Amino acid sequence: MKKQQLWRLQEKAAPYIFIAPFFLSFFVFMAYPIVFNFRLCFTEWMGVGPFRYVGLANFTRLLTDVAFRRAVANSSFYAFGTILVVLPVALALAIMMNSPELRYQTFFKSGFFLPSVTPVIVVSIVFLLIYNEDYGLLNYVLRRVNLIERPVPWVNSTSLVKPAILILILWRWAGYNMVYYLAGLAGIPKDFLEAATVDGATRWQVFWHITLPLLKPTIIFTVTTSLIGSYQIFTEPYIMTDGGPSFASISLVQVIYRTGFQQLEFGRAAAMSLVVFIIIFGLSFLQMRWLRVWEDWE
Repeated sequence: MKKQQLWRLQEKAAPYIFIAPFFLSFFVFMAYPIVFNFRLCFTEWMGVGPFRYVGLANFTRLLTDVAFRRAVANSSFYAFGTILVVLPVALALAIMMNSPELRYQTFFKSGFFLPSVTPVIVVSIVFLLIYNEDYGLLNYVLRRVNLIERPVPWVNSTSLVKPAILILILWRWAGYNMVYYLAGLAGIPKDFLEAATVDGATRWQVFWHITLPLLKPTIIFTVTTSLIGSYQIFTEPYIMTDGGPSFASISLVQVIYRTGFQQLEFGRAAAMSLVVFIIIFGLSFLQMRWLRVWEDWE
């Protein structure tokens, strides 16, 4: 009798034992850090010693923090630059790769996707060499074709450094998003496209009235992930410019890193991270509202 009760108890406990690692890891690595960060926003703490409650002082200091304000503007530039430049290029590449008239599709798809799996540190160093003012490849080519007379300081100019980093983002992530659009294009029934062509629709009309609306879920997904990834960018500006010149390329994550781990102001860094979360959440919410408007418009 005791063996049967023990067996039944083991049967009931077995599912909870199997799912316990997930919940333990969730509470240790997700839930607890979130709660701890929220508490940290209202305190001063140097990583050791007691916490000192300061109320909303960490948030009010952000209003006068030049580096943080520049980081918000820079990260917004990266985010909207990705949405307005990288994603349209990725969609154009996907349409080209999806054309039955294109030969060696596998080769081209692999070539465009390869930058996304290349280590970001290697990519940043290579682009830093390309942008070099004295012996960089870009200035050399532009001078050879007589487009410039003097070397251009791509990463040392406050007006050019963000577009230079955006070009790196384009090279690195266009092929990655192209794969998502290829998957979306593969899910569009060919009957729709063939019927529209038979009815006399041009390629542009087929794309605008059939392909683009049916790609809407894929577009929303890529816009959302690109938005989140752009506001979390760190390595590219850190390796190439260290946020300079004059905070012209510094990102939000880089400011948080500097504030927390270099200046040991973990309370203010936690407040910054909460603001970043609010920005991303707010933009994602607006995007969902835009999706509903798009559905109603159709």
